[in-house]
Amino acid sequence: MTGLNQSTKKIDNLQKNYSVTENKFIYSVLKKYRKKIHNIFLNSFNLNATTQILDVGTTELEKDHDNYLIHNYEYKNSLTCFSNQNLEKIKNIYPEINILYGDGRKMQIRNNSYDIVFSNATMEHVGSFENQIKFLSELYRVSKKGVFVTTPNRFFPIEFHTLLPLIHILPKKIHRKILNISNYKIIQTNSMFSNKNIVFTGTLFKLSREEAKHLALQLGAKISSTVTSKTDYVIVGEKPGSKAKKAKELGVLMLSEDEWITKTNS
Repeated sequence: MTGLNQSTKKIDNLQKNYSVTENKFIYSVLKKYRKKIHNIFLNSFNLNATTQILDVGTTELEKDHDNYLIHNYEYKNSLTCFSNQNLEKIKNIYPEINILYGDGRKMQIRNNSYDIVFSNATMEHVGSFENQIKFLSELYRVSKKGVFVTTPNRFFPIEFHTLLPLIHILPKKIHRKILNISNYKIIQTNSMFSNKNIVFTGTLFKLSREEAKHLALQLGAKISSTVTSKTDYVIVGEKPGSKAKKAKELGVLMLSEDEWITKTNS
């Protein structure tokens, strides 16, 4: 356990020293290259005020180096953001954009609905190779004129998800160990779900079950597969089955998917 604590302390120090909020150099590098990607996108298509763009994988992050397209695109009325995250903060900043929620691997959108489909650093988060193929297929299906997709460059000096330098060029086992330790450190201990026992039941639509569990763990919750008297919350999707019935019998608080997502952002 001592080794884990020492490694965790080292990662914590690295994140403090190299975080975007505290290191102007890394901030400037991120912004520079995202601006470069943005300009490549603008020069790749004949865009105007009537061009309908779907941004798949929009995040809730508000910093100007995140969601670079949203912050910098001229014709925001023609932008639609598609995400499995709560985008209320982005919508408050830019009320003219449109918001859709769902799973990028199975979008409930008609064929050829948008002129251009844009997706930045999202494909690496959708899971297996098969899921990545499904994701790309969906992007092409809903686009009329073209698809613009970017993924992080493994040889770029900064690992974009942790903002730590060079860790992604280490052997995969070591890289993943650092990521696990890093994730361990950012678990929230002050959320309403911290140390609470949570059970998921039914079909979720805004998040996959895997994503929902990951979010709950990041909020400090404990995931269980069965409902007992010790269960604090049951998150109920469509067609929940016996777990919802058991929760009702025991008086366990049940939240819909929308209610749960709202509370995770409060």
